[in-house]
Order: sequence, then C-alpha cells, then structure tokens
Amino acid sequence: QMARRLAATEAARTGMLADLSHELRTPLATLEAYIDGMEDQVVPTDPASYAVMRGQVGRLHRLAVDVREASVAEEHSLSLHPEPIDPGDLTRSAVEFARPKYQANSVDLALDNRSHGRLIAGDGVRLQQVLGNLLSNALRYSPLDQPVDVLIGVQPSAGGQPGWATIAVLDHGP
Repeated sequence: QMARRLAATEAARTGMLADLSHELRTPLATLEAYIDGMEDQVVPTDPASYAVMRGQVGRLHRLAVDVREASVAEEHSLSLHPEPIDPGDLTRSAVEFARPKYQANSVDLALDNRSHGRLIAGDGVRLQQVLGNLLSNALRYSPLDQPVDVLIGVQPSAGGQPGWATIAVLDHGP
C-alpha cells in the first residue's frame, strides 16, 4: 500500500510540474512575442502594450509565490492564522471575483449557500487562495455547456467544539 501511495504521490508531483511548466510558458511566450514585436516595430510601444506585459509579469510573480507556498505547505511549515469567519461570505466573495472570467468563457457559475451566517474558525486568506485555485481549475476544465456549482454547508459547534464547513466546487470536466 505504501508503494502505491508513493507512486500516486510521485505521479501527482509529476503532473503538477507539467502543469507549472505550461503555466510558466504562456506568460513567457506572451512577453517574448511583445518584445520581439516591439523590436520589429510591429507592436506599438504604447501604454496598452506595456499593460499586457505588466500583466504577464504579474502572472509570473503569482506563479512564483504559488510555487513557494506549495513548497512550504509540503514541508508542513505553512503559517495559518485562524479566526472566526463566515464561510458564506468568504465563498460568495471568491465566486464574485471569479464570475467575470466565467462569463467571458460562457460557463455558468452558481452558488448554493447553506451556511446561514454561522461562523467557523479558519484562515480567510488561505481559504480564499484555495477557493480561487479550485474555481480557476474548474473553469479551465469545464465544458462550455456545463455549469460549475459551489455548495456550502456548515455543521454548528457542539459541546464547546468549533463548527466546521464543507465547501464543494463541482464541475463536469475531466
């Protein structure tokens, strides 16, 4: 069983590295094309061109931060700052942030919030990151005619123990 788990972990790591390589190539190719185009004077050196390049540099920066955070998480050194949060508010915010990208790609995004304003203990920043990644992946792999549904459920606290939440991002992609 351990050998199977190690093989599955290694396969996941290899897949992640392949995905990362793809994610890095896209902004690099865009930057290279813009620089070449500017040198050949077929791309104007105007604010719009610089904005595209800055956007791609920002994307590379976010990828570098994501890689570092994944490494820290894998080493179990990720710092968490739990505080009382409303999972409904947190998820609604993530969905609304992602909605324009979904609309631009003609993919419906629906939210079913059953948290009823209950609070849980959680790190809002890290949970936003997780939700952002899940919503981004769901969009990337969803067929155009299939919706992405986000479901939130909360179990209330009991016996002095904090409550917990279930947040699911359901898509129809591979």
